[in-house]
Amino acid sequence: MARKILLDGGYAFNPSTKQVVLRRIVPKERLVLITNVTQNKVIYNFSDTSLLASAYATYGDNQLTTAISTISGTGSVVTVTTTAAHNLIPGMLVTLSGVTPASFNIVGTVVTAATTTTFTIASTVNGTYTSGGIVQAGESTVITLNFNPATAGMLTTDSLQVTIDEYAERIKPDETYTDPVNKMRVSTPQSMMDTDFEYGKQDTKWETQTLTNHRPFASQLLFNALTVSGLTTGAAGTRTITTTLTNTTVATVATGVQGNGTTAMYKTATAHGLTVGQYVTITGVTPNSYNTNSGVPLQVREVP
Repeated sequence: MARKILLDGGYAFNPSTKQVVLRRIVPKERLVLITNVTQNKVIYNFSDTSLLASAYATYGDNQLTTAISTISGTGSVVTVTTTAAHNLIPGMLVTLSGVTPASFNIVGTVVTAATTTTFTIASTVNGTYTSGGIVQAGESTVITLNFNPATAGMLTTDSLQVTIDEYAERIKPDETYTDPVNKMRVSTPQSMMDTDFEYGKQDTKWETQTLTNHRPFASQLLFNALTVSGLTTGAAGTRTITTTLTNTTVATVATGVQGNGTTAMYKTATAHGLTVGQYVTITGVTPNSYNTNSGVPLQVREVP
């Protein structure tokens, strides 16, 4: 449960009848406090026997429905007479419908209820009633106070603060319906890409980076790794690393080259002795586009 103050202004205060009309249904067990904030005075307190309600009634939407007998309008007030007791209370919101002429089909707040079959609504509608119509009241809660506001000098224009208890429910969905960061899964992924992007590690998309031999996994090595053959320590903490690099020269002549825009096949006059994965530098071929002029060696992909 959570305390809530009704701030929508949906109420009417009638000091002479000691009544407060709320334009919504509030069960009695949830009404906590009513305070006249204009005069800084509590007029209802659920825990104070002197400030309880002598009567408490709730009405659902259109629960109070009565046929209309006649209507008259003066240009400022519309007076409605019903065929039976209307049970309306000043402050209730009512709707007139099915009336002829249609100008009397209005929505307004009951201002007075002089008798059990007559009441008035503030309206500028004027005209002559012909026939038909019903009056229906919206949902409301009528609280008759033990406290007498009239003797305390309170007015219908005073502002009230109504405090009620309302449910504040909290749910926790099963793991099936949440992602790894406890967000609700709102739909089924449309493809493996969607699933991977939403719930995978995503080494290429997030800040983490996977390394292979201490290098980014997506980086291609253009040369074979060097073999360290020695490590010595010099003066002032310096380090000297000795590596062995073996160069292999293939003394052969290309007798033919074929290219398809993606790969090139070279034919040599004698056995080249190369294996897949080795890097080679090619020079002296015509046309020049088949030479490795950029200084970056090419990798042998296939040895037919």
